[in-house]
Order: sequence, then structure tokens, then C-alpha cells
Amino acid sequence: MTKLLFFFLLIANILLFALGQGYVANPVFEPRQPQRLLQQQNGDMIKLVSADAASSPAVAKEVKEPVVKPEMFACLEWGAFLVTDVGKVEDKLKSFGFGNRQSRQNVQDTPTNMVFIPPLGSKEAADKKALELTHLGVHDFFIIQDQPSLRWGISLGVFKSEESAKQLLATLVAKGVHSAKLGVHTAETSKFNYYFKNVTGPERSDLDNLKSDFPSQDLHLCKPA
Repeated sequence: MTKLLFFFLLIANILLFALGQGYVANPVFEPRQPQRLLQQQNGDMIKLVSADAASSPAVAKEVKEPVVKPEMFACLEWGAFLVTDVGKVEDKLKSFGFGNRQSRQNVQDTPTNMVFIPPLGSKEAADKKALELTHLGVHDFFIIQDQPSLRWGISLGVFKSEESAKQLLATLVAKGVHSAKLGVHTAETSKFNYYFKNVTGPERSDLDNLKSDFPSQDLHLCKPA
């Protein structure tokens, strides 16, 4: 009888130990099951949702395609064309429909440094000044007639270098030519450039194709005016 009671107590102690360690589920004594909670993996990723949300089908997120902006050229310059080519070029450009996005400008010569006497108002006054220059020992000059802004003035020398122009001016002043001045002069030529603004990629391709009819003219990017 004593041995039986011993074994009964031993078994009871083993069961109590197992229950205390969580090896045996016991909804009465351990309703929260702490041992099993400790054994869970990725428990922090579990989120509580409502019954409606749980039963609704998953909706895939809409993926927006990147917006591709069309190719655009702010300004293109094409030239330089001779006056004899202008009619032919503009006739071909009519089909492009550039409208007010197309313009034409005279090509200007490289700026030069000019020593000159400003316009004197009339041919008679210019001739009189020319005679005075001759008496002062100045013979290298000519009366300007073909440039409206300088007509009836007298050109005494044109130089690429500003320093060379200053040297001539000093020489003339030493001879007594006190009305001579130094200025930067740019003359317009008889050639033309075309300018196109806000040109699309297809329009640029059409211009490149048209360029084959005028192989000596250059089509390139420019700064919009």
C-alpha cells in the first residue's frame, strides 16, 4: 500500500511539472499558453483585421507607367543661304507648317574695329573733309556711301585687332585729325540663316532629310532669341 501511494505521488508530481513547463496543454490553468507564444516565429508580422477585410479579395496595386516626354528642340539654326537659294528653301519649308516658329535673319560679318569720322550729313561735307585729310598728310581713307548708318562718313581703317586700331587712331590724332573715332562695326552680308523654335523630334527628322538638298548648309542647335 505504501509503495502504491509513493508511485501515485510521483506520477502526480511529474504531471504537475509538465503542466508548469507548458509541455501539456491545460486550458484551465494556462489559458494563454505562454510557452507556445514564446515559440512562435515572426509573431510581430501578424496584424489584426476586420472580418470584412479578411473576407474581401486582395486587390493588386496599380503600377503607373512612367511618363515619357516627347523630344523637343528649343531652337535650331540652319544656314547660311545665298539670296538665290531663299525662294527654293522657303518653298520646301511651306509643308512643315512652322508658322511663327520660323524666322529668317541676315548673316552678319565678324565684328571689326573701325577708325572713322562719323557721318557728315552730305556728300559735299564729306568731300570737304576728305580734302582736309589730304592736306594733313592722310591719304588712306574712303567716303562711306553703301551703309545707311554710316553714309557720308569717312573710313580711315578697319582692323581685326583693337590694338592695331588704337595705334592708327593715335597716329591720326598726332597729325591733327581730332574728329576720328574708334568703334566696333559689324556689317550685314547677303547671306541668310533660318531659325526654328520649339521643334519636335519628327520635325527635326524632316529637316535633316531636307538638308540633303542643301549639303553645304549646317543645321545645329542655337540659343532661342
